[in-house]
Amino acid sequence: KQICELESICFKDNWSEVSVNNEVRNNRAFYIGAIDEKNGILAGYAGFWHIIDEIEIMRVAVSPDYRRLGLAKKMLMMLESEWIDYDVVSARLEVRESNYAARCLYESLGFKPEFIRKKYYSDGEDAVLMIKTYREV
Repeated sequence: KQICELESICFKDNWSEVSVNNEVRNNRAFYIGAIDEKNGILAGYAGFWHIIDEIEIMRVAVSPDYRRLGLAKKMLMMLESEWIDYDVVSARLEVRESNYAARCLYESLGFKPEFIRKKYYSDGEDAVLMIKTYREV
C-alpha cells in the first residue's frame, strides 16, 4: 500500500496497484526500501530488472518529506552492490528530461546520457536514456 502511495506522489505516470503487485512478485526484479522505523513509513524504494547481462533500473522513488537526505543515492549504491555480482555489461534507466536533480544524481554515479526518447511519457515529455557501462561486449 505504501509503495502505491509513493507511486502516486512521485510519478506522473504512476503504476497501478495491480502493476505494483506484479512488479514486486516478478522473479527478474530486485527491490529495496528505505524505512523510517521511528514512524513506520516507507521513505523510498528502488529496484531493477536483471535481464541476461543488463540491468534496467525500473524505479527510484523518495517521499518529498525525505528528499535531499541522500536516500536515492544510498539505495542506488546498495542496488549496484547487488547487481555488480551478476557480471553485467551495463545498467540503464530512463528519466524525464526535466528532472535535473535525478539526472545529476545518476551522472554522479557514473551514468551517461545515451540518447533521447522523444515523447516517451504520456504527457509528451521526452525521456533521457542513461547508461553505465561495466565492461565491453
